[in-house]
Amino acid sequence: MRHHPARGLLAPLLVLFAFSGCIIHENDDSWLDDEELCYCATNADCDADQYCRAGYCRDLGPNADRCTSTLECPGTEICINSVCNQPCTRTAECSSGGRCEDGFCTPSSSRPPRDGGTPDSGPKPDGGPRPDGGGRPDAGPPDGGHPPMDAGPGPVCQVNADCGTGNYCINNQCHRGCATDGQCSSTEACVFGVCRPRPPDPNACRTAADCSGGKDCVDGQCRAQCESTTQCPADQSCQIGYCLPIPHGGECRANCECPSGQVCTNGQCRSTEPEPGQTCLANCDCPSGQVCTSGYCRPPAPPPPPPDAGPGNACAANCDCPSGQVCTNNYCRAPPPPTPQDAGTTTVCRANCECPAGEACTEGACKPVNRGSGKACVANCECPAGERCQENVCWL
Repeated sequence: MRHHPARGLLAPLLVLFAFSGCIIHENDDSWLDDEELCYCATNADCDADQYCRAGYCRDLGPNADRCTSTLECPGTEICINSVCNQPCTRTAECSSGGRCEDGFCTPSSSRPPRDGGTPDSGPKPDGGPRPDGGGRPDAGPPDGGHPPMDAGPGPVCQVNADCGTGNYCINNQCHRGCATDGQCSSTEACVFGVCRPRPPDPNACRTAADCSGGKDCVDGQCRAQCESTTQCPADQSCQIGYCLPIPHGGECRANCECPSGQVCTNGQCRSTEPEPGQTCLANCDCPSGQVCTSGYCRPPAPPPPPPDAGPGNACAANCDCPSGQVCTNNYCRAPPPPTPQDAGTTTVCRANCECPAGEACTEGACKPVNRGSGKACVANCECPAGERCQENVCWL
């Protein structure tokens, strides 16, 4: 009976808890050309050159890194079931010889053989013990033990001086002094200046073997697989195929915890774009040599071309042009010399922004309105002494 990899996964996983080794599954997806897949619950169910992800054995790349946390993985890779994985959306994002499969870069040689076996060991067992009878490759350190869950008690002491500078004697045991969590071990937190064991996390894991319900161990936490955010709890979203927490206040541990277009820098999600600069309301709020543009202090734009330099940008009104230019014959140009105040003007207008500096649109025509400088402005501080900024023009 043939199954789709995304369906019918629960029953084979239940069988895995009763039998060790690989359970062959004939896949009917076209990209595998009817080749067989191997179900798994943990890395121990796969060959030595494979690991378990999303319920199937996947080939390890030649340079795959082992990990216990995403912080140990290079670049934007994420730790899943003790192996660093590179998320991807297309094959071009993968290194040479790899392809993008199920949202992660996979070696091109990862397709399993049709007989479900390996090139040098014959067919895989169908439910019996592993050929080497050895332990689970992901069960812990080489000596078979697990790393301690906490730092354990320190040396016996009577007074703080017995513990060394900066440490404390509490209940006849030495404890490390601290100012931040970073000064404590990974299983401790800084509480009132002393490193204390963290409370046990029921969701913590080292590999998928520590998780239930078919979840994978992603960056030290059991995470459910997903195809959309609707399958995740309210405080999580579907990212790289797993339900992951939505960052609160921009806090993060890895790039994958940040929104698209941001990276994790010093524990905070930050934009990859350069900082926009100091905020401002007017040029006088900015350092010397900068102007206020769109609420931020930035270097000034190049000066407008002289009148004989040819047309600038196309326009329909003065407000379509850069500062210092006016719309003439549907092109932005430097304004002509101002007309004498008593001569008036016949420029047709619809709004003040269509009139030259120092004039206002009155009854459909641009006319001088005051004897001030007529300088364009945003705030009073941009006008000469004794003038005020009114409708973006300096007035007496």
